[in-house]
Parts: sequence; C-alpha cells; structure tokens
Amino acid sequence: DRLVTFVDDSVESVNERLGTDFSTTQFDCLLGSEEIGEGGGPSLEQCDRATQRFRSLVGSQTSRLTEIGFSVIEVLLWFVIGPLIGLYLLMDLPQLQRDMLNLVPAANKEEVADVGSKVGRAVGGFFRGQLMVATLVGLMSAIGFAIIGLPFWFVIGAIAGFFNLIPLVGPFIGGGIGFIIGTVYGGVGLGVQAAVVEIIVQQIDNHFLSPNVMKRTVRIHPVTVMLSLLAGGALAGFWGVLLAVPAVAVFKLVLGHLWATRVLGAEASPFGAEGRGPAPPSVIVDASSETEAKAEAQTQTKAKAPS
Repeated sequence: DRLVTFVDDSVESVNERLGTDFSTTQFDCLLGSEEIGEGGGPSLEQCDRATQRFRSLVGSQTSRLTEIGFSVIEVLLWFVIGPLIGLYLLMDLPQLQRDMLNLVPAANKEEVADVGSKVGRAVGGFFRGQLMVATLVGLMSAIGFAIIGLPFWFVIGAIAGFFNLIPLVGPFIGGGIGFIIGTVYGGVGLGVQAAVVEIIVQQIDNHFLSPNVMKRTVRIHPVTVMLSLLAGGALAGFWGVLLAVPAVAVFKLVLGHLWATRVLGAEASPFGAEGRGPAPPSVIVDASSETEAKAEAQTQTKAKAPS
C-alpha cells in the first residue's frame, strides 16, 4: 500500500510540475512494470503511446532549458565581455588613432585629425551626459522612495539610476523593482506608489533632464535630442535609441565642417576654440565680411595719409 501511495503521489507531483496528465498506468509503462501486456496491466499499444509522449515532453523541456541557458550566457557576455572590450579599446585608443591617421593622405591628415578630435569630444560628452542623467535619476528616485516610506529606498534608487543607462527597458526595470519591493513589504498600495514615483521621475528625465543635459554636453538642441531618440527607436529599436544622439552629433560636426570648408571656402576649422561646436554659416560669412571691411578701411587710410 505504501508503494502504491508513493507512486500515485509521484505521478501527481510530476503532472503538477510539468503541466502533464500522465496516469499511473502510463508510468507503469515508463518504469517497465512486469504486468505490461497482461490482464491487469497496460497493453503494449498504451505503452508505446506513453513512451512517445514522454519522449516528446523531454524534448520540449530540453529545448526550453537550452534556450534559457543561451539567454543567460548572452546576458553574461553583455555584462562581462562588453566592458572588457571597452576597457581594451580605451587603453589602445591612442595607437588606434595613429593607425587610422596613417591611412589618410598626408595633405588631409591635419584636417581629419581636427575633425576626429571634435567628434571624439562630442561622443565623450554624450556618455558623460548619460552618466550624469543616470546619477540624477537615481537621486530623484531614492528621494521619492524615501518620501513614500519604501524599504531599501537608497538601494532601489541606485538600481533605478543604473538601469536608466539601458534604453527602452531600463526605466521599466527600475519601476518594476520598486513595485515588487513595495508590494512585498507594504502591500499593493505601496507598490503602486513606488511605480508612480518612478513614472514621475521618468517624465522629468524624458522631457526636461535628458534633453537639457545633452544640449550642454553634446551641443544639440533639446528638440533635436527628443526627435533623434524617437527616430532611432522607430528605426533600430534598442541600438537606435542608444546611438541616436551621438550619431546626430557626429553628423552635425562633419556636415558643419564640410559646409564651411567646401561650400564657403573657409580655411580655418569651423569648430571654434576648444571644440565648442561648429559655428553657423551666418557667423562665418559675417566674420569674413567684417575682415574684408577692416582691410578696405586700412587701405583707404593709408592712401589718404600724407607722404
């Protein structure tokens, strides 16, 4: 009796965990019962069907486990190997720059080096701006969580700020963690309050914080930042949102340089001192006109001067 009860309980446990409906008779087939094909046991056809069904179940579960394993490995690659590659690139960046310049004709090296330095400053400004935004989002989230009395408010705020670096899904992760912790420790009401706090923080970030920080670090108008993020997300999803702003900054710098040197015929770099960003064509034209006027005035003064 104990053995029968154990088998029945095992069958119920397996069915609950795997979502199947195997019967005790089918498990007798799988376990190789001596009663197979006899009067009191399952028939051979029933055992064949049970065996095929079990093989199909094992195959599907194996596929699921394989997919989960590959997903975990992919995440580990992103968070471990990605930063290592970035570190090595930063360490070898000067040598990489020299190697790239060696591919440029000698007549254009100075111009390419100048444009490359400005592009590097723009891209670096973007990532510095992202870190600044993430820090501010973390602080605002922590303050909001502290006001509503959320446990571990500082840690959850720091997590929300860190995940804010990830486009599209990052804000949802921070808000989701706040909702879960609030629900577990204070009920659904506290969880909803935590989610509302994160929604408010994200609205401040999306409509005020990020556009204005990007304006100062990348020299792009806030409206351009918002439009580039929307366009990047629509065209390329995650990577589009991540690379939209630096791509627009690089495009703006290169286009400004080509306009000034190729269209207006300016010899000096259009980026201004210390890489503050390209001067508008109107400024270049006005400066050229002013220089010509001063030169003409000096010529007239010398002509009128008594010999």
